[in-house]
Amino acid sequence: MVTIELEDETALVLNKLASYEHLQPEQLIRKLLNSYAASSKKSELLIDIVNELPDLPSFKNDPLAIQNEMRNEWN
Repeated sequence: MVTIELEDETALVLNKLASYEHLQPEQLIRKLLNSYAASSKKSELLIDIVNELPDLPSFKNDPLAIQNEMRNEWN
């Protein structure tokens, strides 16, 4: 168990929110921390987003070769 000190205003907000949610303050803190941890696991880095994309058939081979072939069709 850990004891934390809160400013009076913060403690008042915590108690009001806990009362509104029909929870004890420590239950509300646990709920909020779990929610924060779950949402922060999701990476927003572009490389991670790209790595999660499905394999597209258009890019199975060399994309540059495909692009060059398309350009050659225009000539």
